[in-house]
Amino acid sequence: MNICKIRNLTIGDGNVKICAPIVCSTREEILLSAKKIKTKKIDIVEFRADYYKDIFNLEEMINTLKELKTILSDIPVIFTLRTEKEGGKASVSLDEYIKINENIIKSNLIDVVDIELFTIDDYRKDIVDLAHRNKIKVIGSSHDFKSTPEKDEMINRLKKMQSLNMDILKIAVMPNNREDILKLLSATEEMRSKFANRPIITISMGKYGIITRISGEIFGSALTFASVDNKSAPGQIYVDDLKNILDIIHRNIH
Repeated sequence: MNICKIRNLTIGDGNVKICAPIVCSTREEILLSAKKIKTKKIDIVEFRADYYKDIFNLEEMINTLKELKTILSDIPVIFTLRTEKEGGKASVSLDEYIKINENIIKSNLIDVVDIELFTIDDYRKDIVDLAHRNKIKVIGSSHDFKSTPEKDEMINRLKKMQSLNMDILKIAVMPNNREDILKLLSATEEMRSKFANRPIITISMGKYGIITRISGEIFGSALTFASVDNKSAPGQIYVDDLKNILDIIHRNIH
């Protein structure tokens, strides 16, 4: 599997990497969360812009990102505007979604941008190209907060992201039973072993899905999310606990 290099961070090689989300509504809260994250063993940070009250104010957003980058220093930043239909807080039109992401990409204040597979339809390739021209990596993402699609459907979504040249392929689903967990893990292994030529992230949310947040090095998911302050999705594990578990697994399979 090919790796994805983001500054000094390599995703897709070695340990499963840990991402901490920032889910705050004001600049003060965002920067305080960043300072807490800086004290933890975090590989990358996801700025969930859909929680930010000034999401439509580009100047405020730029200033906040500048301060955030200063605090986090060498820790890369993912910019994510998660829409309501994908489980986020952003009530935005298609034009607004595109404009906000384009402006942030052009600011060069982020390292990675999360683009929802089903949100921007035919425009997806253009925004991927824009990010790459600005030396920004792209996470293609698909979320289902109600159910777990069939295995072939999950694989097809990941393959679609890969065909659009997205750098990291992500799918997060909600299990309704334990069989759904096995379905997600099976899709992960098949995608990793047969189709993927770049890192993938697969997550089964909620209490049933907790095993998928710690077993990435076994099945092929390259990154997992952990909470420092507030959780951005159900089932996230506190970062110190997750780090210990991942280290134990890594030591014992090598």
